[in-house]
Amino acid sequence: MNLKNKNPLIIVISGTYGVGKTTLAHNLAYKLNIKQQIGLSAIAQTLRYINNKNPLIKGLGNFSNCITEKDFIKKLHTEAKLIGKILKNIIEKFIITGEHCVIDGVELLPQYLPLKKIYYITLILKNIKKHKKRFLNPSITRKKRFSNANFNAVKIIEKEILRNNSNYNTPVFESGLNEKDLADLIIKELHLKPIK
Repeated sequence: MNLKNKNPLIIVISGTYGVGKTTLAHNLAYKLNIKQQIGLSAIAQTLRYINNKNPLIKGLGNFSNCITEKDFIKKLHTEAKLIGKILKNIIEKFIITGEHCVIDGVELLPQYLPLKKIYYITLILKNIKKHKKRFLNPSITRKKRFSNANFNAVKIIEKEILRNNSNYNTPVFESGLNEKDLADLIIKELHLKPIK
């Protein structure tokens, strides 16, 4: 991925619920002097405002109707395809305008994104106890995404995200580190430079 000289710095952070994507996005944006940060929840809200009659758009990010592992995986891919189409347009706009950005969200699978134009990473949290605590008590997102706090569903989604990432050999980082240390590690590993 040779983006440094030609395109603006666009970082996409994927991962399941409760792993610290938004916290990492804030820290990376701060350390790299990136002013634009987008969470998929903002995109979902905008889509609902524009087209609240479409059941797919209306239910974005709501996995509460999924029962089987297959249901979760199907919904994740359906939403990731839709989000991917929208993000491709947003990323193209950023490239044209030279705007740098950090994007974070669950429905960000590599096969639906323009990987050659972005830095794509996945965040996981191996410590199950800590992950469950973060999921049930989000510190930044402030909103529980599952009405029944179904942590098993979170792990199903994570497993599918990781399975897809392994097909594209994209970097995976453990969020068990101190938040600022994690941002520093990613900056170092990806050879990122602050925006001047």
